[in-house]
Amino acid sequence: MENELNIGERVQKIGGSYQASGEIRAVFTTRAGQKRAVFEFDEPPGMLHIFNLDQLASIMEPSKENHMSYDEDALRLELIRDEGKRLTPYRDSMGYWTVGIGHLLKRGEKRETITERQCLEYLIGDIVDAEQKLDSILPGWRNHGDARQRAMVNLAFNLGWGLKQFVNFLNAMEREDYASAGRHLRDSKWAEQVKRRAPRIIHMIVTDTAWEGV
Repeated sequence: MENELNIGERVQKIGGSYQASGEIRAVFTTRAGQKRAVFEFDEPPGMLHIFNLDQLASIMEPSKENHMSYDEDALRLELIRDEGKRLTPYRDSMGYWTVGIGHLLKRGEKRETITERQCLEYLIGDIVDAEQKLDSILPGWRNHGDARQRAMVNLAFNLGWGLKQFVNFLNAMEREDYASAGRHLRDSKWAEQVKRRAPRIIHMIVTDTAWEGV
């Protein structure tokens, strides 16, 4: 039986030499009577491709009844600690224009001083974006404990889709082998790049408790 996919539905490309997540932009029937879907990739943004429906699988939205929630206020404070907070735009360590709490300015967003309210709105939106990336990269992330969930959102906030490259870490998290997950993070180039952020996140992954130091 052929998949039933709808416009706007979140899906994952399956099979073949690679996998990808994205959204259905159109569904149509060819002259030969075969259904096809126009798929917009999450990464790189805006790239479109046409797939057979059996090459795509729906990404189930997580039910709040089936997973633990985390302390959102604690996460915001942790991101302020790790990202810093600047209301005036600046270039980050990679040369990208940034403002607020680690918000990368997108095309069309002005490089100008923002208000406290705008800073909070950017932060909330970026946290939602990080959660959605995790839903695609590690669908079971919401089943871990409070501090571990916050640590993973922090990672996705920092790394974006780059988190997909941490295959050994992700596999360890799926197995709930937290000691190995922490070791894979500690041995990565990322840990060298982010300095003090790394031990804080690793501690939360391994112990499921908040970092009490600075």
